Amino acid sequence: MAEHFVGNPVWPAAAAMALVCVSIWTWFAVQWRRGRPVVRWQPRRASPWTGGELIVVVAIYFMLQWLLGALGHWVLPAEAWQPDVNATSAVHPLARLVAHGNLWILALGVVSAVAVTPLFEELLFRVLFQGWLESLWHGRRRRRWRRAGMPIFVSSLVFAAMHFRSAGPAMTPQLAAFLFAGDAVVKILTAAMAIVLVRRATGADAADLGWSPRTWAGDVRLGLILLAAVAPLIYALQIGLGWVLPSGVAPDPVPLLFFGLVLGTLWFRTHRLLPPVVLHAAFNAVSLLLAWLGGL
Repeated sequence: MAEHFVGNPVWPAAAAMALVCVSIWTWFAVQWRRGRPVVRWQPRRASPWTGGELIVVVAIYFMLQWLLGALGHWVLPAEAWQPDVNATSAVHPLARLVAHGNLWILALGVVSAVAVTPLFEELLFRVLFQGWLESLWHGRRRRRWRRAGMPIFVSSLVFAAMHFRSAGPAMTPQLAAFLFAGDAVVKILTAAMAIVLVRRATGADAADLGWSPRTWAGDVRLGLILLAAVAPLIYALQIGLGWVLPSGVAPDPVPLLFFGLVLGTLWFRTHRLLPPVVLHAAFNAVSLLLAWLGGL
């Protein structure tokens, strides 16, 4: 057991993250005692889109995913689809590949998980889905937090449920690389079509979609501060659940529900896309880094 801790570079990084986390929460407590909000409230008009536009966006995404699978069966050899039944695990497929230390796969992981997925998921779950729920719930409660609670919780619950994963055989590197690269393309296309659809169908402007270039520096800083505050807690929760859950069940949905609540609250307070995107992207980047260090 001692050898596992002494030679593993993950543990010094985890200790540093924990120390920064405690410092950030101490600062949060001081701000709260002084009556200063950590995240300033930014009001905005109700989202002009409806559930109809949201359904169309989701349908586009799943249709493109189906086309990606069909393309994969056409261009990849049959052996690429043969899983390694001797390497069954509940670990995320991308984390498995990154842990091998292949630089090309690491680059693919950075593009897919750090650059593309956070932007797509925050646009879908926070801007479009939670924004629509906020419009539905608007005026039903007098207090702001009660009015926000249901949209934040429901969007976070769906976000976490979409990341449910059980143990399965390892994909071949060729298939995994194709699917991750193709998934990034699908998400880019879906996001672009979603923006065009929502703007043309509802007249939504850039502010409705959370775009605020004048505040980008502060938004990046805010996202990174919240990363330092919540990432160690999420990892601790995930590790703890990994010890008590059956080996074939990934604990991801529970920590990601907590993460989704943070992202949803951040969107509700700022109504700007960049803060949750930066937090999400930085969290994925740290996760990939830890997976890579663990595979050294």
